[in-house]
Amino acid sequence: MGGLPQKSCAAILLLTAVLLLPVAPARALECPDTIRIAFTDSSLPPYVIGTGTEFADPPGKFVTWARNALETLGCTSHAELRRLPYNRILSYMEAGDIDFRVSGGYKPELNEIMVFPLKNGKDNRELAIAENRTALYALRDNGDISWNGKTLLDGGNPGLVGAVRGHFAERLTRTAGLNVETPPHWDANVEMLMKRRVTAIVGPTSVIEAFAEADRMKALNPPLAVNTYYAPSSKIFEDKYPEFTRRFWLEICRESRVWFDKLPTCRLDPGVGSGSSTGQVQGN
Repeated sequence: MGGLPQKSCAAILLLTAVLLLPVAPARALECPDTIRIAFTDSSLPPYVIGTGTEFADPPGKFVTWARNALETLGCTSHAELRRLPYNRILSYMEAGDIDFRVSGGYKPELNEIMVFPLKNGKDNRELAIAENRTALYALRDNGDISWNGKTLLDGGNPGLVGAVRGHFAERLTRTAGLNVETPPHWDANVEMLMKRRVTAIVGPTSVIEAFAEADRMKALNPPLAVNTYYAPSSKIFEDKYPEFTRRFWLEICRESRVWFDKLPTCRLDPGVGSGSSTGQVQGN
């Protein structure tokens, strides 16, 4: 067989030369000097295990996902993880002393303190790390309860609801006009129900149904709300490190999909900029 035409040989040589050129590595993400991440000091199984300032072993899914995301980004040595009460997390984020909260539900009134991933002005489920119903739970053997979404009755009398103090479920329950008892943490809340000191307790389904006592409970429909959760950053941190903020959101989102496989595939929209004056990071 004859040789290749001269032009074809020249083209092959040129292509080979291009392929052999050294490829510039992708620009490494620069880690902030310090990345301070806060988690609740209340028990929130299976997401945060145990109560108090120390992390349990295992610590819970939110903590594991955050640690894995930091490792993927090559920033583990720059991170400080802390457990704090809800109100202190808010005040520390406002002051710039906490950089991320894992996790938090989007509320417009928090825009002056935190930055959430938004899309078309709404919270972006493509970067959510959890999604749960918030519902009332009563004892299965209590047949005297009625709940229509507005009124909770126990034997014809107004029911009492246990809601963990400071948790968003407490505010949600009060807004619904229900009578509320506020124990300091989830274990105490479940204990109150088991001892029949309250008619029902309220919380995210994934939290309450993770307790060993869940088989003695029944969810009351309709739920109070369906909530989506994120890893919001402080405005101060996002203003200084917008690229890292977005990458952390993406990596912790990817970690969460092993558990929350019904949420959309994690992705960052191209062209998403840094936080605006209203504390929003928006996609197209």
